[in-house]
Amino acid sequence: MRDQRCRICRDSVDRLSVFDRRRSAEPVTGDRRPDPTPQRSNPALKGRVKDLSEWLAVVGLPEPKHEVKVRVTYQDACHLVHAQKVRKPPRDLIRTLPGVDFVEMRHADICCGAAGLYSTLESDMSNKILQQKMEDLMRTNADVVSVANPGCQMQLQTGLRSHGSTMVVEHLAETIARAY
Repeated sequence: MRDQRCRICRDSVDRLSVFDRRRSAEPVTGDRRPDPTPQRSNPALKGRVKDLSEWLAVVGLPEPKHEVKVRVTYQDACHLVHAQKVRKPPRDLIRTLPGVDFVEMRHADICCGAAGLYSTLESDMSNKILQQKMEDLMRTNADVVSVANPGCQMQLQTGLRSHGSTMVVEHLAETIARAY
């Protein structure tokens, strides 16, 4: 298993290296984590890998084609907000979408209980954290909760489903795509 993970990591670093040489741009990921493995393996990438929201904040969005008539809130990904200090770009991107009613969720920067394998290894505590998050989330009366982390997405979907909510959980890229 470890050999397979190492091979996948090396393949990913190789792909990023090719991307870097061909495009002379910053590699972008939809879930940038503080794991420095690619940067350690390829020093040219150090400090250059960007989260999607950081990159889009710099390059900008094209002119929207549709009005997005939904109320949206945002759940911070712990690794982005605490480790990488990325808080403003996702919110700013959502706010630029025409017709969006953005509402800030209380405690948006507090973990939803997913935390990688935490929800599996510590399911009771993870569920307690999730229930607290559901209280904050339900108070927003949002139609959509946008996230930057697939673990958060699955955790929040589970919580909302258990509460019988019709709120949709989607990745930030899906929220942005609503305008195009």
